[in-house]
This record gives sequence, structure tokens and C-alpha cells, in this order.
Amino acid sequence: MLAQKAKQFDDGLYAAVALAAQAGNEGFAGKKALLERLAAELAENPAGQPDEVVLAAAELGGLAPRLAPSVTLAIEQRIKTFLDDEKTSKPIAFYTWSTELETIFRQDRMLQSKLEGSEDIVRLAQMIQANATVRDSYQRYLRLISHLTNPFPESQPSLSDIFEKPDQD
Repeated sequence: MLAQKAKQFDDGLYAAVALAAQAGNEGFAGKKALLERLAAELAENPAGQPDEVVLAAAELGGLAPRLAPSVTLAIEQRIKTFLDDEKTSKPIAFYTWSTELETIFRQDRMLQSKLEGSEDIVRLAQMIQANATVRDSYQRYLRLISHLTNPFPESQPSLSDIFEKPDQD
């Protein structure tokens, strides 16, 4: 019974952190602001699969970025393919507690998509690095999550790894 109570407490804590990380506060812009800024830069002229992933995540997160008509179909198709894969897109655990948590789950799962196209990945990383607010939000979020769970494995690099090695392919 104590283990079950501890699990409920842990789930509640993780849910609260997920909601707070999405919304942000005075000292942390949050994922919503991060995605809004990135989506605004990418919406007019996305240059590859990584950009489409970010735009699809923004859409799934309820941000409704203003997409150029030529981009809308590709983003809609990426979202449809994602949602059709219930193993990936169906919220689990505490993410089922509210519509807002379900939205965060789907947005984050889209952001966990494997990125393709080394030049496009580097360009996206450079875009994040060039905007101090976006870069700070991205890196602070990664630190937060690594403290809540486990550090990211070296086999799963983040875009911030490219900040350190800009000529990496």
C-alpha cells in the first residue's frame, strides 16, 4: 500500500512538473514559448524533416503556427501518421489525467522523433543556438528532465551537442 501511495505521489509530482515546464515562469520561458519562437521562424520556409517535426509538435501542442499553404499538407500528413501509430502517440500513466497533459505527451513524443538529414539537423541546432532565449530554454529543459529521470545516454545526442561541435555531421 505504501508503494502505491508513493507511486501516486510520484505521478502527481511528474504531472505538476510537466505542466510547469510547458507553461514556464519568470525564470524559465517554458516549452510552449520555446516552440512558439521556433515555429514562428520555421513556419514560412521549413527546410527539412527536423523543421517539420518541430512544426508538427507545435501543432500537437495546441500552438497552431501560421503555416505557409505549401507546408500545411506535409505537417498534417506527419501528424496523421504519428496519431495513427497508437504505440507512440497514445498517452500513458499520468498523461491521461487531463487534456492538457495528453497534449504535452503528444507534443513531446513528436519532439522525440528521430531527426533525419544532417545538414538540416545542424541548421536547426544553429537556429536554436543563435537565439539566446530559445537556447537557454532548450538547455534548461534538458537539464530539468535529466535530473528527474536519468542523464541522456551518449547514444542519444541532443541538439545542444551540435552547439559544442558545429561541424559535426
